Amino acid sequence: MGELGFAHLQKGIVRRIIIEAVLTKKLEKMNCNSMNFWIQAIENDDDKVEMLSYWQDTCENPDTYDESGNKKEDQCAISL
Repeated sequence: MGELGFAHLQKGIVRRIIIEAVLTKKLEKMNCNSMNFWIQAIENDDDKVEMLSYWQDTCENPDTYDESGNKKEDQCAISL
């Protein structure tokens, strides 16, 4: 993507791949090597670090995310 001038889309595409592989299980055959390849292909270093962190957090805490890949709100929070 970056070589074709679409580097600005890399983070969003990789985020969607993480969501489909980890949270919805629609890409159930995606393995760690494949995921690492897509993340390492991101040209922007800040985006790469952010997606590595996102991938790790979704793998370790999948129940804290909804199917859209967003953090669920704290259900124990007290409203004033």
